[in-house]
Amino acid sequence: MSTYVTNTKGRLLADPTPKKPSKALSSGLTLINLAMTGELGVGFRTGHCYTFTGRASSGKTWLLLQTLAEACLNKRFRKHVLLYDAPERGALMDYKRYFGQLSERIEEPEPSVTSEQFYARVLKMVKLGPTIYGLDSEDALQCEAEMKRLGKADKARDKGTSGGGSFGTEKAKANSAGFRRTFVALSKHNSILIMIKQARQNINPLTSKFKPDTRSGGTAIGFFASIELWFKKVGKIRKTILKRKRTVGSLMQIRVEKNRLGNVTEDHTVTIPFFRSLGFDEVGSLVRWLCEEEVWSCKGKLDDGGKIAAFGMTETWDKMAEKIEAKGMTDKLRNLVVERWREIEEASKVKRRVRYV
Repeated sequence: MSTYVTNTKGRLLADPTPKKPSKALSSGLTLINLAMTGELGVGFRTGHCYTFTGRASSGKTWLLLQTLAEACLNKRFRKHVLLYDAPERGALMDYKRYFGQLSERIEEPEPSVTSEQFYARVLKMVKLGPTIYGLDSEDALQCEAEMKRLGKADKARDKGTSGGGSFGTEKAKANSAGFRRTFVALSKHNSILIMIKQARQNINPLTSKFKPDTRSGGTAIGFFASIELWFKKVGKIRKTILKRKRTVGSLMQIRVEKNRLGNVTEDHTVTIPFFRSLGFDEVGSLVRWLCEEEVWSCKGKLDDGGKIAAFGMTETWDKMAEKIEAKGMTDKLRNLVVERWREIEEASKVKRRVRYV
């Protein structure tokens, strides 16, 4: 049915049916929320599609599951189905240990095999009721046209002849057609779609110097996504344990490349520590960010035992984060970050008169 009605003069008018207000969901990370929407506790809004793109072991799956865990803590999402479609079959962590209530609410169906099956499943789920649908990952899906082409090629090889082929555009066409069907349904049914994509090396000699990573699957994925996050591992976290330096985590860089929703002045890039025994370090990321923005000073190198003086303490960044948590000062820390963030946003605005106001 059309979303417009016609008045007596034949003009198109907006459908008078009231639209359901979107619901806000946190990512569980203050810096990611601010980078996405400019708001402390809001990273995602219902009615939209989001993409997480990055190389292996860059935190994409963890942030997806963490977002589903945040939905378990948010009363507005108590009726949402939390569905994790994992054709990669790569999330083997202990849900109960790391994500609490998610272990009881998460639904893991038999993973989708084809793009067509995936989009049909999204459409069916959101029509049945509000859903947060996570796909991990789109690259593991085949499409029906691709499967037919490969089947013909296999038969041709068996006969000792060439099977011909294409330039691999079947997946792009499947995504374009699939998004057109599901995109409107997300908004109508207060649902969220989060799609994980694998980054690939950009071999285009004209653009690879400026953008070393790219992705497959066509342009529809980026076109329909309201926000795109790109993940990259940029360093190791090493500690001296039993007299030896050992790697206990990584520094993950998360960049907002496209943003239709956020009230922000730039495409932000933030760095979040990730510990193998903890996951993303919310408090540690805020301590590091305040040092990077020179709100707090650090004597020495931040990642090489540098000491930070703040809140009446002098500690390395990880120890500072530990003590802030122990003393119940996390909210005070967040407020300090938000205050500084808004100062930066305000200073970044162009002080000019808006033409149409």
